Amino acid sequence: MNEKKVQSRKRNQNQTQKKSRDRQAQPRNTFGNQHRSQFQAAFQIFCRHWLPVCIAALILSGTANLLRESRLQQEVAAKIVRFHVRANSDCASDQQIKLQVRDAVAEELRTILHGAETKAETEEILRENEPSIRAAALQTLRAGGSTDDITVTYGKASFEEKETGNYILPAGTYDALQINIGRAKGHNWWCMLYPSICFSDALRPVNEDGESAEKVEKSRIPLQNLLSDAAYREILKSDRISFRFFWR
Repeated sequence: MNEKKVQSRKRNQNQTQKKSRDRQAQPRNTFGNQHRSQFQAAFQIFCRHWLPVCIAALILSGTANLLRESRLQQEVAAKIVRFHVRANSDCASDQQIKLQVRDAVAEELRTILHGAETKAETEEILRENEPSIRAAALQTLRAGGSTDDITVTYGKASFEEKETGNYILPAGTYDALQINIGRAKGHNWWCMLYPSICFSDALRPVNEDGESAEKVEKSRIPLQNLLSDAAYREILKSDRISFRFFWR
């Protein structure tokens, strides 16, 4: 009987000690639970109210930037004509013949475009003279020992963002005179044909791959006169460097 009483007292003591420990731990657990509850409540408020606002702001910012780039590209494309020569391949001989074709076509263009004062006049002359342009290119190709075919086309084409002289033209669709040699898988050379900033002297185009474009001839009709002030500033290489660093 006494042994049962002893066991009963021990059980009571253990239960009392456990309750005491629970009471001592309860304030700490309550404190932690309160913080977790507050964080969860704040997070739920953020998700319900602020997260959609932040996402909407990012979407609007991205859309506005795309619209601005699109308007810029359309304004520039409406005022210029591009000139591209694409080599058969990137091997040294194909690249060399590409430059020879470029020079021969440049000489032909200097002749036929003499007196063209507007983009419309330039386009009309290029379309009318596609056969003579191709003949000049093909003659140079054969003189260089190449049996590749050559195509000359004038029309609209899509291009990636490109640099020419002091300008960076946004990606998009442009009017362009394109000369493709053979499979046209080689590196592309290009410049801006109208307004005429392709030529550093009477015949040779500038902005060849890796060359400096510091000697670009001043056009009779400066590009700055054809574009709005805002658009002209946007495509200037010096003005776009900081913008690209900030946003990309």
